[in-house]
Amino acid sequence: MVLYIMKKIFRVAVVIGTMLISMCNMTACNSDSTEEISYVDSTYFENVMPYQAQDLSDFISVSGTVASESSVNVTTSVSAKIKQLNVAVGDYVNEGDVLCILDDTEIQQQIDELETNIKNASALDENTKELNRKALENAKQDQTIQLKSATDEISDAKEDYNKVYKKYSETIDSINSCVLEYNDVCNQIAQYESTMQDINYDDYELIDEYSYSDDGTYDSLTSRRDELSAKIESYKAECSTYEDQFDSLKKAIETANENYDAVKRSTDQAIESAQNTVDMEDYQNDSSSSTAIQLNNLKTQLSECTVKAEQSGTVTSLSIAQGDTPTEGSLLMTIENNSQLKITVNIDEGDILKVKEGMNVIVTSTATGDTEIKGTVSKVITIVSSNGNSTPSSDGSSDNTGFTAEITIDDDSDLLVGMKAKAKIMLVEKSNCYAVLYDCIMYDDDGNPYVLVADTSSSDDGTSATVKRVDVTIGDESGSYIEVSSSDLNENDLIITTPYDVLEGDTLSLSPYVLEFEDNQTIDESEEVVY
Repeated sequence: MVLYIMKKIFRVAVVIGTMLISMCNMTACNSDSTEEISYVDSTYFENVMPYQAQDLSDFISVSGTVASESSVNVTTSVSAKIKQLNVAVGDYVNEGDVLCILDDTEIQQQIDELETNIKNASALDENTKELNRKALENAKQDQTIQLKSATDEISDAKEDYNKVYKKYSETIDSINSCVLEYNDVCNQIAQYESTMQDINYDDYELIDEYSYSDDGTYDSLTSRRDELSAKIESYKAECSTYEDQFDSLKKAIETANENYDAVKRSTDQAIESAQNTVDMEDYQNDSSSSTAIQLNNLKTQLSECTVKAEQSGTVTSLSIAQGDTPTEGSLLMTIENNSQLKITVNIDEGDILKVKEGMNVIVTSTATGDTEIKGTVSKVITIVSSNGNSTPSSDGSSDNTGFTAEITIDDDSDLLVGMKAKAKIMLVEKSNCYAVLYDCIMYDDDGNPYVLVADTSSSDDGTSATVKRVDVTIGDESGSYIEVSSSDLNENDLIITTPYDVLEGDTLSLSPYVLEFEDNQTIDESEEVVY
């Protein structure tokens, strides 16, 4: 790689020399405007590179400390004495293993007292509820009885009214019947009297001033008329009696209805009051509910007196000893899973936008030697706090500034938590592909890319070349190189690296150094240069 850098420095020096000679020639040409400017000097042309397979892989180098991706801080919600401690730093535990046991004597006593109080209060509450339920049932039954009595009163009043009304209707019918008969009798009498006026009075013996001797028909009719008249008057008097009763009977019905409404209102109020008493029992039980909550909390604390491992792993720190009394919420120990490791690394501001989740990573460390361990970028943290520090990493490092990323170790490895490690984040992974320097690419007026090739096919000794255009297809970029492909390009074709210094069709005299360069090995851009 050092040899390659020295060659590049030499080539740059040659290019600068060539440019200076060209400038001198151009100055000389300016003195004689009739002479044509030549783009190729008699000096050797060296600004070419072979068309060869390259490694375009690109990466950024980072470092960090190995930490567990799955770390659990074991805390306690109970302030009690450590009665039994079952682990020490470095011990491996399985999920569910008992780590330590806290003294639960005081908690158990509180639970027993609360359970006794709750039992007594429950019996008293149940007795009160039973009494309230009975009072509600009695209120409903009382309403049923009183409403039935009030309904019977309404029925009786209506029945009395209907009886009188029926008699009244029958009397009216009798009156109408008598009136009809009365009118009929009166008509008969009138006809009879009219007939009698036409009779020869000599044929009859005048009995008195108003009657004549006949067969008794007239007397019978008048008698019936008087009888009917008397009945009609009697029926009218009876109707008048019934009409006098209607007001009192209607009043009795109204009174019965009003009494029903009053009974309904009063009994509804009694039922509502009893129902509210029953319903309020749920709200009045708040005290017992709070006691039940307190009991549940104590039972939870009782269960938490036996501290178990939430995950499998190694105890990496221990903050307690047997006989200690930790405070509520304090840290007891830390368990880390060594089979799931990660590295939190700093990323320079210029590189942070290049790093993406899912990129492959190659991890090495002093402890593992030359062994390359595979990893993956699992998180890119692009947020910087106001004090310039990135989001704190889970490994507890405090010297991280700027942006960070988390690398998950993919495979089982010999790495351990706390080891220092180096990592290469592979921005581009592309090897054995043909590429040229980015400056070799030119574009025509239509935007199509092409390169200029120093074609030696027509040269007898291979020291001269003709500038030829070759259209290409461009691909990925890596550093100063860009991937190109073309069916018109062959292995070791000489690509002109300063295409703006020549024209298509120019004849070039190649440096022997260029011809030797064709045999050099492929340049590896992915090699890390140490300054």
